[in-house]
Amino acid sequence: IDQDQLGANPSIKCFMWSFKEWIVAQGLLAQFPFNTTSRFFVRLNEFLAASVSATERYSEQGASTNGQLWRSMLFRNAESTGDYQAIISLEAKLSASRAMPFEDGQALAERWDKWFEDYKADPTKRYPVTMKGTGVVLDSGFLHYYYLQGTLVSECYSGIALSLGLAALVLLLATQNIIIALAATATITFIVASTIAFAYFLGWKLGILESVVFVMIIGLAVDYCVHLADAYRQCDKESREERVTFMLRRMGMSVVSGAFTTIGSSFFLLFTTIKFFEKFSQTILWVICMSLFTSLCFFSALLALVGPSGTTADIPISSFFSNLIYGPVQKGTVEALPKNSDEVTATPITAMKEAEPEVAKEVEVPGEMPEQPEGQEPAV
Repeated sequence: IDQDQLGANPSIKCFMWSFKEWIVAQGLLAQFPFNTTSRFFVRLNEFLAASVSATERYSEQGASTNGQLWRSMLFRNAESTGDYQAIISLEAKLSASRAMPFEDGQALAERWDKWFEDYKADPTKRYPVTMKGTGVVLDSGFLHYYYLQGTLVSECYSGIALSLGLAALVLLLATQNIIIALAATATITFIVASTIAFAYFLGWKLGILESVVFVMIIGLAVDYCVHLADAYRQCDKESREERVTFMLRRMGMSVVSGAFTTIGSSFFLLFTTIKFFEKFSQTILWVICMSLFTSLCFFSALLALVGPSGTTADIPISSFFSNLIYGPVQKGTVEALPKNSDEVTATPITAMKEAEPEVAKEVEVPGEMPEQPEGQEPAV
């Protein structure tokens, strides 16, 4: 609890202290604490209707009576016709900052819970037995934010890891090469890390919106790497330098054109009033710029340095699934499908080479006249 008493209000704000001071001023200290509930509420209503004392330590603008001064801490039961107070709140100003890390905030909440449990168990505190089973909340809602923050951080990291894993699997299936898939995954990881640093630079706090955006950016970051990796695979050259040159000439301009298109479409979201669209557009602009730079510079340089040459680190995934679905093709045979048959027959290649081609025979069709030489009349 903050020990600084120089502020306008003390560190601990409790209406019972002011209520007891009013009891003393009225000469009713001998009756305090009250032995019946009805007597307590009678005096409490008198206290709330009375004017604020000149010696009152607490202040609130526009409050002339005690009821107006403590209206934010006393809540009556709307369904009750009596004077039953449904909720009573107390305030304690802490020296801890709200901007503390969520680990420190969770530790603070646990210390508060432990203190309250020890307070209830201490017989010298005379904690009411009737209140031990009631709900007591030691937080106005802010301490729970630290638990929410911890959940968001863990879920954000697990979502990023899951998305990166799926992206790596898709890259492996698309490129069918381990080295290219690892290089593209490293590039995407660098883009995600730079985006998180960009959000920290802007002063964003990790919330639900930021967690969703950080997971979505992986889908944007993987786009250009996939196109360049596919162009690298299509090159029939052996050396890395030639394949990288072919990749940039084949797909470089398309990547740049796609980047400018996305940047132009997200630019107009910067002027929206909805916070989600504003943050999302800023994130898209950063991700696209970083994806363009890393794919054309970092990814290309990485492939030129350690990229596969020829069929190095290739995984014949397409051949595996083709053999799994259609079965392996026998060497030395040619499969043919007859026009009027559903069965597939195999004819040895050697037999096809030795077989003599059939000589086409002329067949006369009844009712048709044979073709006559030019200048000769047909015979009747």
